[in-house]
Amino acid sequence: MEKYCVFIFHGSKSFEVQSATDRLQEQLRKKLKTSFSFCYLTNNTPNLYEALEEAVSNGFQDIICFPLFVLPGQHICKDIPSLIDDFKKKHKKSVITLLPSLVENINFADFLANVIERTNDK
Repeated sequence: MEKYCVFIFHGSKSFEVQSATDRLQEQLRKKLKTSFSFCYLTNNTPNLYEALEEAVSNGFQDIICFPLFVLPGQHICKDIPSLIDDFKKKHKKSVITLLPSLVENINFADFLANVIERTNDK
């Protein structure tokens, strides 16, 4: 069963949000073999529930939710799990894996160190 990834952003009323996510989406399309989409918790569309619905309507049942939040706050600990639980009540066959916040990811420290090292090389 092919996995699908939903990247979750907070969202913002700022105009720059869409152009920034468009650039990232283009970069990821070149690097990822996994199908994916972006969604937002507030202010932008699609929201998480809509993104999950779209994934399932496209035939995906194994979905990874990747929150792009640095710290494990209210959204990571309560809001996103609650939305996923509501979705799973309707879509019982779906397997949804919620990844942790970025600081809880073992690769995040390497990413930060890499960025700083590249900055120091300039």
